[in-house]
Amino acid sequence: MVTPAALSLSLLLGSLAAAQTTNMIRNPGFEEGADQPAEWHLGMEGRGAGSATWVTDNPRSGKRCVRLELTEPGDYWMAQQRYAAGTALPDHPYRVSGWYRSTTSACHPCLYFLGRDGSFLGAWETALPASEEWKPFDFVIQSKAGTDHFELQLRVQSAPGVCWFDDKPLSSLRLETIRDGIEDYELLYLLDSLVEAKPNADLGLLAQAREVLKVRPAVSKSLREFDRTGEAMEAERAVIAALIEKLAK
Repeated sequence: MVTPAALSLSLLLGSLAAAQTTNMIRNPGFEEGADQPAEWHLGMEGRGAGSATWVTDNPRSGKRCVRLELTEPGDYWMAQQRYAAGTALPDHPYRVSGWYRSTTSACHPCLYFLGRDGSFLGAWETALPASEEWKPFDFVIQSKAGTDHFELQLRVQSAPGVCWFDDKPLSSLRLETIRDGIEDYELLYLLDSLVEAKPNADLGLLAQAREVLKVRPAVSKSLREFDRTGEAMEAERAVIAALIEKLAK
């Protein structure tokens, strides 16, 4: 049978995996719209000449992306999207990722944490290094206490420069973990079933499978002590898949 430790492993294996999931962002690839990208507000805040435009200039995928330019030192031009009340959780892990290219390090993804009444609770933002080619970014952040919903801003900020954004996901890391954990539990259950059904299989394979089902310390010692790089977990997935393939022959 699948042990409690193996069940814990199935919940942990997906915790750091970069996988597709439900995206909170509406029109993340900037493909929909008429005169401007649907669901996005393009504009500026503060001072500084520049522009925020919807363009067909070398998008990362599809036909369009957003282009942000600041032509003199100032605040920022941005593509902005705000979400409805009750769509985010407080003290919760989220993954902010996407693709960008830029002429300078003035590219800034930014997320505002907002209370139920729309009050500002704090923000997360980071500067991305200049990149002539499309480059991915991927960050795991923790929402602030009291967070009820978000406002997302994709900015060109402070210094003159041009940046482009495309294919922009925002997802709950805990939901990714649950989904991937279910898939991993199915793999573990299948491996355990093969071990039970084939007692006369190669003794070395059976021994290795039983060892995997116990959960090796390099992968996880407890629900608090586990491989946080994702490398050992990903390697364990490959081992489980290979054992299933060999035992199923």
